[in-house]
Amino acid sequence: MNYLTSLFNWVKENYIKVSIIFILISLLYFSFIYWNHLKDQKAENSSQIYINLFNKISEGSEISLADHKEALLKIEAIDPNSIYYVFTKSLEAKFLADEENLIGAIESYIHAKNILDKKGSDFNFLSEIINLRLVQLYIQIENYEAAKSLLSLDFITYGSEKYIFLGDILKNQNDLKSAREFYDRALELSVDQAQETFIKLKISNLN
Repeated sequence: MNYLTSLFNWVKENYIKVSIIFILISLLYFSFIYWNHLKDQKAENSSQIYINLFNKISEGSEISLADHKEALLKIEAIDPNSIYYVFTKSLEAKFLADEENLIGAIESYIHAKNILDKKGSDFNFLSEIINLRLVQLYIQIENYEAAKSLLSLDFITYGSEKYIFLGDILKNQNDLKSAREFYDRALELSVDQAQETFIKLKISNLN
């Protein structure tokens, strides 16, 4: 009984403090719920913009650079660091590469890469894909140092592709011995029969 009386007196004396703490906890909880809902809604809206563009491309519809820019602007207005912005930026880069605007494609991929680099290791596989696309473009414009710089990074998922490109660079630089060593390394890492055949063809062309 004394315990209950003491508790009642304490609550009465500290009623305002208790109420404020309760309100703050409630606000924090509902803010977290709302933030997650808002975050999910943003992701859903961004994904729909990307999917609409991707579907048009997949269906063979005529798509212009302006269509890519429009989609990017819409996603940027929602969340400029969204993974769907990265996806859409990569589509733009591919479009530019297909139009033989290699410098523009490189700039778009670098923009996408910079966003991914801030996201940590969760998207390593996607970073590797973008890095390999950049390497391919750098090789096309014969910027071998930029390509080698990217290939100095770790490639966990696409290790074989890394050494294929290193072999290609050395072959273009007439270092056939080193090129073969890289192709051999790529062959060791390859887990795909079609890719193994492709690498063996590259090795045979060195002779």
